Formats: sequence, structure tokens, C-alpha cells
Amino acid sequence: MVARGKRSDGAGWHLAELGILTLQKDGLAGDGVRIGVVETGVAHHPDLPADQITAIDSHDPGFAALGQNGHETGMIGILFGAQGAMCPKAHVISARP
Repeated sequence: MVARGKRSDGAGWHLAELGILTLQKDGLAGDGVRIGVVETGVAHHPDLPADQITAIDSHDPGFAALGQNGHETGMIGILFGAQGAMCPKAHVISARP
């Protein structure tokens, strides 16, 4: 584990800080988990696995929720983005109310 307040080199330092790497090594990586995020919508991003995201937009039901300001996209990146995912095998349902 990284000492509090000190970063290791590279992306994903938070995983060691929070003990996530140990959990993932023990097989807890989000298999079968669905996470709901209700916010501004998620944008297409090369670091996010599109096949693990379901987007819903209540303003336009025929339209997958696209991020309006990048905040939700960033939050989803923390969950399972390419640069240090907390639960890389989970599925996210992004809802824009």
C-alpha cells in the first residue's frame, strides 16, 4: 500500500492507496455488478469500454445520454477506465434525468 499522501509513479496510484489492488487480486473486480450513475450523461471516450455502459436519457428516450460537461464521464472513468479502474469488470447504467 502506498503511504498516505504519497503517490506512486503512473496512473492508478489510488488503487493501491485504497487497497483495491489487493481486492482485485482476490477476484473482486466487479464481475456481475451493475452500477447506476444518475447525472449529466456519459460521453464516448477511448478509455471507457462502450460494451460495459448502458446510457439512458430521459430528455430524449431515443438518444443515449451523452455527457454535457464531462463530470459523469470522469466518474465512470474512475470506476472502470483504462487508467486505473476500481471495478474493471462491472457494467454501468448511465442515466441522465
